[in-house]
Amino acid sequence: MVQLLSILPQDVIQWVRCWDLAATEKTEKGDPAYTAGVLIGKRKNGRYIVADVINKQMSASDVRKTIKHTAQTDRALYKRVRIHLPQDPGQAGKEQARSYVKFLSGFDVTAVLESGSKESRAEPMAAQWQAGNFDIVIGDWNEMFLTQLENFPDGKFKDMVDAAANGFAEIEIWSAFDVGNLI
Repeated sequence: MVQLLSILPQDVIQWVRCWDLAATEKTEKGDPAYTAGVLIGKRKNGRYIVADVINKQMSASDVRKTIKHTAQTDRALYKRVRIHLPQDPGQAGKEQARSYVKFLSGFDVTAVLESGSKESRAEPMAAQWQAGNFDIVIGDWNEMFLTQLENFPDGKFKDMVDAAANGFAEIEIWSAFDVGNLI
């Protein structure tokens, strides 16, 4: 069972803010994908926590501003937060990734080439979620986040699920290569 927390626990050992990028504002003619940024952490007791979710339809320039502002806010609130960005395949994806990494100079940022379906990337996180190993900090984003998780993979939007699943994977990769685990 997922636990809702009214206060942020102080035992989080790793934070990752993972982004799923889109760059189209909502118009009267359409309902484009969202840019989603999910802040996920791993606690000392092995549980995972979702502390914040951003989910907006916005222009490319607003996406960049939001990511930079969020990185600054996350640093102030949570100290060390790795920023995980998706890298689309092909030259345009490589260029976008390089551009974002340069734009976020001074932050711990990584751009990762995505492979496999959204469903297969979500499976490891889903297993932990279904086992009840997640906490969620109470926030105004809870309902839309939980609804999207509940409707996945059949819902129209998958942005928050994709960001959360990729953030979960980043934490697990980071944990596996922690120097403390090698000693």
